[in-house]
Amino acid sequence: MAYLFGFLIATFIALTGVGAGTITVPVLVLFLGVPASEAVGIGLMFSSVVKLILVPAQIVRGNVAWKTLGFMLLGGAPG
Repeated sequence: MAYLFGFLIATFIALTGVGAGTITVPVLVLFLGVPASEAVGIGLMFSSVVKLILVPAQIVRGNVAWKTLGFMLLGGAPG
């Protein structure tokens, strides 16, 4: 049940653009009683799968601002 619920949440999150752990982990921990470490793993696993599917679709549609992405990558590199 937790995996199905996690998948549905991750799919919704991927479609809306909200960070995966922001909603998935609290819902799994508070409403399903899943241990926090397992909830984090579930959220990461399903959000990764969904994003691996959606990123190529966004690239094909031309929705990626490459210059902005480059600046974000350069800014994140020192961190």
